[in-house]
Amino acid sequence: MPHLSPLPDFSRYLPVATAAEPWGVAVTGGGRFRAAAGERYPSRGHPDDHYFEWTSGRVLGALQVVMIAEGSGEFESRVTGTQPLEAGQVMVLLPGMWHRYRPLARKGWTEKWVELGGQVPAALQSRGVLDTAGAVRLPARPQECERLLDEIHALIQRGPEVQAGRLAGAALTLLAELGDQMDAAEQERPVDGAINQAQRWLEGDDLELALLAGPELARRLGVGYSYFRREFRRRTGVSPQQYQLRARLQRAQRLLGATERSIKEIGDRLGFSSPYHFSAAFKAQYGVSPREWRKRG
Repeated sequence: MPHLSPLPDFSRYLPVATAAEPWGVAVTGGGRFRAAAGERYPSRGHPDDHYFEWTSGRVLGALQVVMIAEGSGEFESRVTGTQPLEAGQVMVLLPGMWHRYRPLARKGWTEKWVELGGQVPAALQSRGVLDTAGAVRLPARPQECERLLDEIHALIQRGPEVQAGRLAGAALTLLAELGDQMDAAEQERPVDGAINQAQRWLEGDDLELALLAGPELARRLGVGYSYFRREFRRRTGVSPQQYQLRARLQRAQRLLGATERSIKEIGDRLGFSSPYHFSAAFKAQYGVSPREWRKRG
């Protein structure tokens, strides 16, 4: 099965809109970047107060949230020291905090980020919900964090007509997700290993595994279905079936944006029974049809 093409890189910085003030949070930037193995990092094209060299690091004037979607690397700050970074982890970079990070040269990575300002991020920092010691976090629901980042990116790329309320809503939900970190003791339970493997299968490119029904998925993982389904929902917030559908639709987004395949070809490839069912599921999830989403891209 060929690997799906990644979404294109982009970065955008926004002025603070007065319409964002009532919401307590403003999105002032966002982007995604894929650093290939051996590629120079970080890339050029950022403002001087955001760009940094590894030798000197950097200090930001606003809160940034950076998720490692693929790959691995390292992070360093004066409070945390040097820490490894793996896919699914999030860096919460507070204003005034010296830091630096980079992908492993032999692996590279894909990062997705947003920059936030306003009263809510400031209050979370002052009350210790966001602190320098917790700069590297493993969210309880990493896929949900990535979905929210993708939603913010899609709104940013739509231009000046973006509604401040919708951006603020996604940003507030993201901050709430970051406050709910995975409990280290719970990760040691056997069922968590099964759930992690199930997520990899459901998000992977092997359609035989990605399209497994819940009971068959649990059987292959060697766990009882009822228990697996309950714990899967508790860990991810959705059932295995809902998670599977969301992963398929996210894969559909990437194919729509990065290939010339027809709607029917994409639906067939992702196991939808007809173009109608594919379009209906896509519109229910994202509010627009696959064709409309492709035009906006």
